[in-house]
Amino acid sequence: MANNNKNNDGGNPLLTLLLILLFVTIIFVFCPGMMVMSIIQSSFHTTLDIGQMWTFSIIISVALFGTLYFSTKENAIKLYLSLCLLIVVSGAIAHFGIKASLPSRFISYFFK
Repeated sequence: MANNNKNNDGGNPLLTLLLILLFVTIIFVFCPGMMVMSIIQSSFHTTLDIGQMWTFSIIISVALFGTLYFSTKENAIKLYLSLCLLIVVSGAIAHFGIKASLPSRFISYFFK
């Protein structure tokens, strides 16, 4: 009887790439709420766990998008994605460019 076990070392690379893209997209879309919750966490020293931080950041992001949508319907998506891009680029510049500890501390509130 032949043993047809395949050695699955790497898994499916396409699935891995799709999961990474989904993860990065979720962080990109919810980064305004993540920024607000990180500021609240560091300013008021709240005792929120990771699930609460994610929940409130999603609620804040959706509320912000809803506010933009109802105030400027035609430019809401463009404005929101520009805000997301501004937050991500400024965080990357602060972390990698000037070696500030603030972006990594803010991210640590969501990934422990």
